[in-house]
Amino acid sequence: MKRVILLSVILFFTLGCKAQKDWEKSRDSLAFVSRTKADWVLNHFKDVKSPKLLYTLSDLDYYVLIIDEKGMYKEYYVTTDQQDEKTKVMSLKCSRKRNAKISQLKPFDFSKYHLEFITNISDEKYAHGKPSYFVVKDEHGNRFGEYYLPFVTLPLPIDTNLFWYFVKRLVKQIK
Repeated sequence: MKRVILLSVILFFTLGCKAQKDWEKSRDSLAFVSRTKADWVLNHFKDVKSPKLLYTLSDLDYYVLIIDEKGMYKEYYVTTDQQDEKTKVMSLKCSRKRNAKISQLKPFDFSKYHLEFITNISDEKYAHGKPSYFVVKDEHGNRFGEYYLPFVTLPLPIDTNLFWYFVKRLVKQIK
């Protein structure tokens, strides 16, 4: 009887580990779907030869930050439908005061960002919410700080103040 119970427990843990591996594969493939959609959104700004920052929730609503040729920040809200057939690009008001605030956050300081694509954090303390995707691309298309994680993930893989800034800007537009 003990053998049956022990074998049942081992089988249960083996199946649980397999399910975890399957979930990780699924999450990683969804991460690449988000990357593809983000590239498609950023393609709307392909004529701008400067760094670009993008953040999205559920691959429908996007916050995009760009530096223009005068060194000023330009913010955009981009929304798409599920099939990416309809896209709406809306420029957000960006006053001098807001430009100064963004400048303090140093969103294009590439040394602050990791170089690998993060889809899970080994020392994760909390993760909850819809999937979110973030990336900063330099003028050559190199990716920095790229991640695909639940909306609230602790610890955050990027600067907390920067994260909350573009989340507030995006959520304000979604409303």
